[in-house]
Amino acid sequence: LLYRAKSLDDILNRITVTRANFTIQNMLKSCELEQENIDKILSVIESNPYDCVYALSDHQKKKLFDKVYPYIKKISKQQEEYIRGYLNQFEFNGKIAVCDVGWHGTIQNALQDIFEENEIYGYYIGKKEKRAKEKVKSEAFLFDNNYNKWIMREVMSAPDLFELFFLSTDGSARKYARDVSGKYYCVQAKPEQSEESAEDVIALQNAALKFVKEFKKLDNAINVQMNSCVCEAAFSAFINYPSADTIKHLKEFSFLNVESHSMVAQHSFGYYILRPKNFVSEFLNNGSKSIFLKSVLKLPLPYISIIDFLKKFDKQQ
Repeated sequence: LLYRAKSLDDILNRITVTRANFTIQNMLKSCELEQENIDKILSVIESNPYDCVYALSDHQKKKLFDKVYPYIKKISKQQEEYIRGYLNQFEFNGKIAVCDVGWHGTIQNALQDIFEENEIYGYYIGKKEKRAKEKVKSEAFLFDNNYNKWIMREVMSAPDLFELFFLSTDGSARKYARDVSGKYYCVQAKPEQSEESAEDVIALQNAALKFVKEFKKLDNAINVQMNSCVCEAAFSAFINYPSADTIKHLKEFSFLNVESHSMVAQHSFGYYILRPKNFVSEFLNNGSKSIFLKSVLKLPLPYISIIDFLKKFDKQQ
């Protein structure tokens, strides 16, 4: 869909932008440009490839967009053709349900834009809409912008940790292609986790499934009303006051979607006292903030409230 962009901001609204300093070079790679073409673009623009795209002036953004767009348009139009071919192999038509953990309905929105003739409905564990455009046909079980906001506040304080329970250990979809026989297929990226970390994720998910099966037997006996508040209660207690044992177990889990490879802080309290900017940067980039804070402060504190306070310093929230 990037070929429909009219400006650099349109491109940034479409691609996955990490919170860490998102550079011009990061953006070009996210658009799936060949390295040869990236080098050509970087050789003719005035900006430094390591400049943050959000720090560029309107004039710089326009000049960069004018250089980048011809390359993006060619790839993007081909990819729209390929994803149509790929999904049509699975009779992707009529009324369609998209099921996902959450949060912004990005996949559903993109599919609806490509397949305008279809009626696509979204089912999510939690939904957090960013823009009015994203108010498509959807519903969420745990929370949305108008429902159970306190649950949203807790889950979104540690989305990486929450997503661990649903995370695939396969590589993400990079692009779509067509073989010599005309069949379309998905090209996957390398897995984001190490082999050891993937084993830990699978063990965690198996333990969660075991708990659900055992709880279901208990529920048959005592008839618990399984509403969204009941389902989130244990996670709420877990994330508000993480134990030292929890920190120890999660220390080795790796996440490569941010510059830090861990949910746990990499330095001591003393280190951050001397380097407050490092603390703020690592805190804002971390996807499991209560785990991060507990690993630094060690104390049994109301971490969700602390997170709410510290988020006031986040200019990108």
